[in-house]
Amino acid sequence: MNTFIDFMEKRFIPVANKISENRYLKSVSTGSMALLGVIMVGSIFTVIASFSWEPYQNFLTSTQLGTLLNYVPDFTIDLLA
Repeated sequence: MNTFIDFMEKRFIPVANKISENRYLKSVSTGSMALLGVIMVGSIFTVIASFSWEPYQNFLTSTQLGTLLNYVPDFTIDLLA
């Protein structure tokens, strides 16, 4: 097992360090991390609005709550896309 770890440290760690130091990849990574909270909020509301249980969907339709729940993903995930 130690030989495998030594091999990984010798071969892959330097490559991973060079990739992590690339300023273009670092800027994409930083931007994605900054938007992660917005993406999570939109994803949670997508799951809440699309829970496939017929009485729940009928409730959302009859109270127009489904329309309101769909506004959040429209302004978060869809706007980012």
